[in-house]
Amino acid sequence: MIDDIVDFEWAPAGVKFASSKQNDPLAHVLAYWTPESGNQTARVALFEVPTKKVLRTINLFQVSDCKLHWQDKAEYLAVKVDRHTKSKK
Repeated sequence: MIDDIVDFEWAPAGVKFASSKQNDPLAHVLAYWTPESGNQTARVALFEVPTKKVLRTINLFQVSDCKLHWQDKAEYLAVKVDRHTKSKK
């Protein structure tokens, strides 16, 4: 399905999107990141379950590590990115 996932975080509570109506059910969302490989950049993505729809992706460059953390009510996702120089240091 999704190749090379290094780490993921499940939203502890359902996620309410800004475009959602008042009574819409909360979405079940998984955040994950994949490393750089070949010509592809590192990527952080939000993935809706069970529809298997990728909601949003962000490309990152020169990433050596990435940590993901949802806020308690899943209103915010924190992404901490550790970068390396071009010489991989």
